[in-house]
Amino acid sequence: MQKLSQPPDDKVASTMDQAGFLCTYDAPGMDTPLFTHWTNTVVDFAYLRQEFSKEQSRSPMWSVKGVYVVPAVISDHLPVVHDLVFDPTEDRADTDTNKEQ
Repeated sequence: MQKLSQPPDDKVASTMDQAGFLCTYDAPGMDTPLFTHWTNTVVDFAYLRQEFSKEQSRSPMWSVKGVYVVPAVISDHLPVVHDLVFDPTEDRADTDTNKEQ
């Protein structure tokens, strides 16, 4: 995870990284919000564990298309919207065959 203005390290990010999760802010082409809390710190995160299709082991099934912070006055945290795309490239022929039986 990128270095952000945030509270002291609680080891959550490193634990998530070790378990194979990626912070959506670190996805290719994404920007880290300037802040998600009234204290001007980033304390709200989403993590994505990448899966790969069986046919194309290098093609990710999930991608992050956008990360947006929404202005709001109803909480001390700002809502963070993550635009995710699921694109399985697996052959679905086996599934269709099973439906016919």
